[in-house]
Amino acid sequence: MQDSSLFQFEHNEETGNITVIFDAKNFTHENIQSDTHIKITLDQLVHEFSAKGWDASRLNNESAANFIFQCNEKNSVTNPIRESIANIVDGKFQITISQDKMNAYLQIWPASGGRLVSETDVKSKLEQLNIVFGVDEALISELIQKQQTPATVIASGIPAEEGKAAHFISYVEGLVPYDLMSNQDEESFFDLFSLKKLPYIKIGTPIMRLVPKYDGVDGIDITGAFITPKSYPDITFAEDLKGVKFDDLDPNLLIAAVEGKPILHRYGMSVVPYHEINLEGIGTKYIEFEGALVINGDLQNGMDVKVNGDIAVDGTIGISRVEASGRISTSGGIIGAPDIEETSKQVHIVCQGDIRAKFIENANVRSSRSVYCEHAIVGSQVIAGESIFVGKRGVNSGLIRGGKLIAFNKVIAGSIGFDNGLETHIHVGIDLFVDNKKYKIKKRYDEILVEKQKLDKLIKLIFEEPERGENGIAQRVKLSRDKMIEKLDELRSTYQKIEANIHGLESAKIVFYDTLYGGTTISIGNRTMEFKKDVFSSTIYYGIDGEIKLGGLALK
Repeated sequence: MQDSSLFQFEHNEETGNITVIFDAKNFTHENIQSDTHIKITLDQLVHEFSAKGWDASRLNNESAANFIFQCNEKNSVTNPIRESIANIVDGKFQITISQDKMNAYLQIWPASGGRLVSETDVKSKLEQLNIVFGVDEALISELIQKQQTPATVIASGIPAEEGKAAHFISYVEGLVPYDLMSNQDEESFFDLFSLKKLPYIKIGTPIMRLVPKYDGVDGIDITGAFITPKSYPDITFAEDLKGVKFDDLDPNLLIAAVEGKPILHRYGMSVVPYHEINLEGIGTKYIEFEGALVINGDLQNGMDVKVNGDIAVDGTIGISRVEASGRISTSGGIIGAPDIEETSKQVHIVCQGDIRAKFIENANVRSSRSVYCEHAIVGSQVIAGESIFVGKRGVNSGLIRGGKLIAFNKVIAGSIGFDNGLETHIHVGIDLFVDNKKYKIKKRYDEILVEKQKLDKLIKLIFEEPERGENGIAQRVKLSRDKMIEKLDELRSTYQKIEANIHGLESAKIVFYDTLYGGTTISIGNRTMEFKKDVFSSTIYYGIDGEIKLGGLALK
């Protein structure tokens, strides 16, 4: 092998030790004489040592002289010469990337007689790591000049500007809007009894504002990848708010359209006529009202109350009939007489909204939404279009003793059944309100379809006469039409699921935190099972094989 270099060098980068090697057999050089006597000088060693980028002053003079002496011995032609002649550490550097790829850090360790870290080295490494954005080249040059630096940021991305969730602002003192980003908890609800304290609202009074979501701004990391901020859902006011309208100049401001009391909803606020009555000394058994009604006293003696709105009874609901298009709340319980066949002497509760009571005993209760009972349901027939909750979630309180409970989604309680064998039947995954739900969906679908057809005509007119769409009118019309199309698709999908009866069984569950007593009958959809023995702390659900299953408390 012919090479202009006389020497080979081995550099241990960890220890810094440099070993020089000379093997005459590998070279044809003018310094190798015919008599095989080698003529090598210290200058040649220094020259090649320096050519490697090493500082010649780091040479160990004694070791170098000894090496040259050995190389010039005659036997060196056949025996390679090795000698440790210096200890040199090259400059080192490291580039690290933060986990979120928003920063790159450069750290440099100084050389000790060895090769310095170069700007080319650093840029080559940046390219290798695909760091292409936010690189501070001036700072890199400055750090290279120093040749020693702790971990320093040399490249930075631009973080995404976080968006903000849509939210409501209440202008009514005492009413705090729901946190729309949290799951609605059954314990959080508008207390109908608070109507007594809430202010009376006059027509035109601003009551609530919707602050639309802010989508934020994309960011970019040091690899050039875009960072999308967290997305939030579009929020609008509910469509069925009563007694309110939008401000003519501000579509996000809700104002009162009638006089009355405010009622808070998850997606807005209503204003309804309000009336408060005391039952003591009342001369009638029949009460009918439009709006929100608060009754002070116990409902008894076959009273008949019918309200197109919400009812709050500050007392107990006894043998009577109570109907509401909204919600029914009682500060006491709902209690009838046991084993009475005569309809006029039973208690009947029917409403389209939620029902809330401390206890329900020997009563017929029917809600299109959910039923919340604080302590116990005993010997009653309770039907809910959504769920039935007895007691506090996750606590061994809340008793269901005897009777029949039917719910579309869930029945949750502490204990279910009687240890004395009194018949208790729980049925979930069945929708007794399906016809009413389908009617409401179709009615709303037809209403939106009529409005969409009006916008279709307006869009056609704007196309023919563009001046009608100026000042952003065309964009707003198109946006409104697009939202209507989305809503129509959503309603159509919901209607189809209800018709196919495919969206109930998957969420149907019966949960008990303490005991389900033997003798209790459980039905899910068209499947029924009677439990012969007591079962503890479990969830009963509908399995993928179409059978009733028993599992742990994995309640979502």
